Amino acid sequence: MNCKNCNAVMRVDTEKKVFVCPYCDTVEPFEGLSNQALKEELKGIVSEAIRDANQNGLGAGMGTAGTNSNAKAGEHRSKGLKAKDVAILILQIFFCVILLFPSILVFEDGFHAVGLIALIQLILMIVSIACKLKYRKNGNKELKKLSGLCAIVVAVLVFVWFGVLMAEENGGGVIGGSGEEVVWPAQGMGSELPVLPGTLKRAYSGKDSFNATSKNVNAKDFQAYVDACKEAGYKIDAEAGNTEYLAYDENDNKLKIDYWAYSNEINLQLSEGIKLESFQWYDQGVAAQVPKPTAEKSYTEQYSKDHYEVYVGDVTREEFVQYAEECIRAGFDGRVHKDEFYGTKVLGEKDNLHISIELQRGRIMYIRIYESDY
Repeated sequence: MNCKNCNAVMRVDTEKKVFVCPYCDTVEPFEGLSNQALKEELKGIVSEAIRDANQNGLGAGMGTAGTNSNAKAGEHRSKGLKAKDVAILILQIFFCVILLFPSILVFEDGFHAVGLIALIQLILMIVSIACKLKYRKNGNKELKKLSGLCAIVVAVLVFVWFGVLMAEENGGGVIGGSGEEVVWPAQGMGSELPVLPGTLKRAYSGKDSFNATSKNVNAKDFQAYVDACKEAGYKIDAEAGNTEYLAYDENDNKLKIDYWAYSNEINLQLSEGIKLESFQWYDQGVAAQVPKPTAEKSYTEQYSKDHYEVYVGDVTREEFVQYAEECIRAGFDGRVHKDEFYGTKVLGEKDNLHISIELQRGRIMYIRIYESDY
């Protein structure tokens, strides 16, 4: 007689007069079966055991036969997922995909409790799925319990996740606030800027940058804030639009303001101007394969054997064009943009070596050299 739950061959308990499944512990009483039907069931079980014993050697005895029957039941268990289990498995995988997006917040600047909770949920859900599949393969009940426990913890964390999310939306200060009210910086980057209108959602002040977001604002608030920033000195080389504003002050600090109409939020990014030092050029790696510019000041942004970024100061437009021509003569003529050549930017490549030369505001020439197979 096969188990109605997992289809494994059931054992006979003659004392209690019941059939017992060795895997899921399902019990079926003899009651309800006629004497003839009971004899047929017992005969079938004995025949199955004898056939297994013959196949594996008479010396193995009935213990081997029982083991083989159990193995067959385990094989059926691993292959025969129920429709309910398949549906739950699909939902769990779908939930894992959804959790991937908020989990990415963990790797962004600042501390994000929402992202951390989502990452923990994702790990627990993967463990739950793995335990469930392993249980279906070998029938270990401890794995089944662990799978269920992980699923329960994930469900509890859903409520915690929403609670933290609401706290952030209400100005909990995940960045810069640590659960307290977010305040405008009193010193450092951003302290000289006008305070954002609306409700301050987050504010983060670094060594050479400042980022802040405010909610509950409209287009008029955005325009009024742009005007206030102009009065504060951020009006050099300004680029203005209906939803964005970009400008510099006399110290070359860069201010970018965006208005997000879909969420009624204003976001600003303030970065410190480039601090030029005595000219330095690294004559190694990719930098050694391009002409060395003539200058007195520079600032190295990034340097490695296959990537070099540097700002060269006090460069006139004529000197910029002259340096670009030197690079072309050195072999960087793969994809020069002729329409931009006498403008502000030149691009070129030589084998797998790429170069980008850009004349920026304040007579600063930006040079980027890197290796790439594309």
